[in-house]
Amino acid sequence: MKSTLLTLGPLAVAALVMQCSPKNSEYLIPENMNPSSKQSLVSYLDRGKLLYGQFCSECHGINGGGKENIPNFSHAQLDIYQAKISMSAGKNHGMVDSLSYAEVESILNYLRFRKKEVGK
Repeated sequence: MKSTLLTLGPLAVAALVMQCSPKNSEYLIPENMNPSSKQSLVSYLDRGKLLYGQFCSECHGINGGGKENIPNFSHAQLDIYQAKISMSAGKNHGMVDSLSYAEVESILNYLRFRKKEVGK
């Protein structure tokens, strides 16, 4: 059951992203989402953005330039990484070991929903 939920999580997020409108937000949020849910999602994603800025951007570069040899994450890379941490497959790198699973999940979802700059 747990593995089914882990598989559906990233797929559900991807489905939401595909139905999104880029209007008036720094995130790709579904147009038909009710305002209360949308505000909750934005707050959740803002938390992921804050955590990303604190723990990840120095090396991974979306917010702070980062090291040029470390790429920004694709959705496939995020799905693989989430699966690895869900299964506790070996040690993670860097700051991730000091974060809770909920915090890491918030960061991964921020990366999934954020609008990417054109040409980056």
